[in-house]
Amino acid sequence: MIPLPNIDAALHEIEYAFDTLKADGIGVYTSYGDKWLGDPFFAPLFEELNRRQVVVFVHPTTNACCANLLPGISSAEIEYGTDTTRAIVRMVYSGSAKLYPNVRLIFSHGGGTMPFLIGRFVDRVGPGLHIGWPYPIERVSWSPGGGELAVSIGQVQENEGEGLVLINPATSRYYIPASYNQVALAPGQVKVTAGPYASDSYYASAAFLPDGNLFVVRNCCAGEPPAHPLSTAFWIITPSGHEVKRVAPGSPQRIDSSLGADPSGRWLMYLSSPDDDNGPGKLFISHNGTAGVLLTSDLYAAAWL
Repeated sequence: MIPLPNIDAALHEIEYAFDTLKADGIGVYTSYGDKWLGDPFFAPLFEELNRRQVVVFVHPTTNACCANLLPGISSAEIEYGTDTTRAIVRMVYSGSAKLYPNVRLIFSHGGGTMPFLIGRFVDRVGPGLHIGWPYPIERVSWSPGGGELAVSIGQVQENEGEGLVLINPATSRYYIPASYNQVALAPGQVKVTAGPYASDSYYASAAFLPDGNLFVVRNCCAGEPPAHPLSTAFWIITPSGHEVKRVAPGSPQRIDSSLGADPSGRWLMYLSSPDDDNGPGKLFISHNGTAGVLLTSDLYAAAWL
């Protein structure tokens, strides 16, 4: 652990740790006094950590605000997980998570209570902040030329790949089509997102086809927002959001994943699982968009070779 909150002493220790001891990383606590990681007070520290591309292990502590709140309950039971969440939130809301992208933070104990609360924060932050949230990734698919990456994501509590975004690896920005937030769409064009967050996507999962189009599973039908996240239809769309054609229908009572296509793009594949997302699924294949044919069962994931 470096000697915070003394910034000068901490910077000196960082220099010694990496230049002399050749350390692999450093350790810090979630908070010091009335300041949590992400507070502007720590800016000189994070600027140096970012410059050195440091791995930082973050261990919780008992902040002065919240010690001994419940008689007979130690900080390890409740407060450690809560203070970890405060530090994560402060890092994101302050913009520090985006300002210092080369700092790799490892938070103890699975991120404290954040995995259980992230949905609440995602639904309440402004559009300028949502990119920084650590969504879990269900699957990724590269475009044929490698210029774009389709990422299926979801909240920690509902990891069903309920949101689809296209990412430009050169800029790591979420994809939003030109029609975003417009009422009138061009003929054949469909919305990729229903709101400012990736989890608002009408598409749950996708795979790039050899021709550069996307084989997607939609969370709704006829362009209407979904009543629930279960899949109901498969489409093929362009990366700009234009509908190419509608293919094999899905089931409104199941969740479809592991979308893929053979090298020719004629054979489509998807895995259909129970709507609780806990059991194994059934693997279907479709030729040129016809109704899927059951190939095998009891699988949790599948991919074309």
